[in-house]
Amino acid sequence: MQISTLYLLFTLFALTSTNEAMAGIWFENEVSEHEKPTISRVAIFDDHIQAGMSTEVEIFVTVSGTLDVNSELTVTAEISNQGKVEILDDGKGRDIRENDGEYSRLVNVDASSLSHGDRIPVTIKAISEERELASVPIELKVHKYPTNAELDLSNTIQGPEGITYSANYILMQITPGTDIKKIEAIAARANTEITKWYPSDNCYVLRLPKTASSYDELSAYVNLLKLEPSVESARTTMMVVGRLDDS
Repeated sequence: MQISTLYLLFTLFALTSTNEAMAGIWFENEVSEHEKPTISRVAIFDDHIQAGMSTEVEIFVTVSGTLDVNSELTVTAEISNQGKVEILDDGKGRDIRENDGEYSRLVNVDASSLSHGDRIPVTIKAISEERELASVPIELKVHKYPTNAELDLSNTIQGPEGITYSANYILMQITPGTDIKKIEAIAARANTEITKWYPSDNCYVLRLPKTASSYDELSAYVNLLKLEPSVESARTTMMVVGRLDDS
């Protein structure tokens, strides 16, 4: 049986009840140390913004090249709907060492008035003595469902071979490009509710209307989802690392 990385990771999250922030590398460019300073990398942790609220992200920028010893470099992020913020090379966050050319800052991105599918333009700039050295435009995508929701994993049931499963959640992987309203309709037809989203595999965590009392009851929801053309896969969620339901 081949084990998907996504489901193995989900199992690990179930054991720890935590979810590491996902990173989006939005820009990467190889720069020689002898070139003039420019932005060589931009990454955002977690780069998926939830609609209707403010989401905290960490902006991480690498500036490469040689700067005049008498010059100072400033890195900023201009977020279209909320203004400009300076990104710091102060040894905090993912910037491990101070003054090492890596800049990092936690920023709250406001999507309180935005909807699923909206995009937030952000421009990363490197500036020296009021002169712009480099500029990288990116867009953050707004999604309706959270990527970091806490799941109630206290209820479990025993399945085949004595394997333990979550009695409240199942997983549904959707064909890329499927409209969010269609995804919600699929979940509703199975009498389930979307509670979380894993962007890397376009997978949704679905909450059952009530705690399943048996593995057969749990499997009935999965089998309903498997009838949907837009569902690439539907699975029960195991609570043991390295062993996953492949039925």
